[in-house]
Amino acid sequence: MSRLIAVAIKERKVTLLLSLFIILYGLYAYYYLPRQENPDTSSPAVQIVTIFPGASAKDVEQQLTIKIEDEVAALDGVDWVESFSQDNASIVFGLLENGIDYETQWDKLREGIDNIALELPEGAEEPQISTNFTESQGLIISMSSSEYDAGQLVDYAERIKAKLAEVNGVKRVKIEGEKERRITIKIDEKALHSLDVSIVDVYNVIRAQNVVIPPGAIVTENGKVNLQVPQELRSVANFEDIIVAVSEQTGAVVRLKDIADISFDYDEGELFYTKDGRSAILLTATFKDDQNVVLIGNDVRAVIDDIR
Repeated sequence: MSRLIAVAIKERKVTLLLSLFIILYGLYAYYYLPRQENPDTSSPAVQIVTIFPGASAKDVEQQLTIKIEDEVAALDGVDWVESFSQDNASIVFGLLENGIDYETQWDKLREGIDNIALELPEGAEEPQISTNFTESQGLIISMSSSEYDAGQLVDYAERIKAKLAEVNGVKRVKIEGEKERRITIKIDEKALHSLDVSIVDVYNVIRAQNVVIPPGAIVTENGKVNLQVPQELRSVANFEDIIVAVSEQTGAVVRLKDIADISFDYDEGELFYTKDGRSAILLTATFKDDQNVVLIGNDVRAVIDDIR
């Protein structure tokens, strides 16, 4: 030890240079060291939910659950598979053994489920695969406004989402708490009866049109008929101009706007948030593994400032 000290004193320039190098490297390592409050870990579990409106539990099991179970069971290192089939929905759970490359198996599962999706019975929705049970949110942005309606707020959030997805180190960006736009058709029953037309007739006429209908309801004094056709929205004018009948007395064309008030509003989703007493939506982001969240945070702030 004394010899080492003597050499260090004798070769003081080399010693100082080496010390400076160690200090600089330490500062560099500290600055770029990946830091996360809640580090992500890959999950060994998977949940697959498939909605099949109007199907019985038996049909769900035979046409959906068994096929999905087979795909999960075909993965390498499967510990167990469990499923539940009920009216309108199939839920399949799977767990992999320790030591397995989870992400590789989940990619294989997604590919298999995509192939199954091509053969699903008519009316069944696309299977939803969830493996992010241990993934924590690295970023949460709350958005509310007294000037924008729910649709405009979501459009603004979509712009921010697209920009955040381009930030280096960001893995996934989601919008949560958004409201679903729906249509409400309030029928004038007196006008309807004068035409000898029923609410069901109006409903069938709307369904028969080449118009894409959002979810909503036909409302009368005695109740309402739900419209459950979740598709892309159109303007109110698309619905107002639908021909529902032809007057037997005059031969005049009767349009939907002649017997009903039509409007769009927003339906609260399963999750909803508020900020300062106003309805709000959240933008959440997860980060890739081994990333420095401090540096990502700086880039995120720059994106938000630029959009503002």
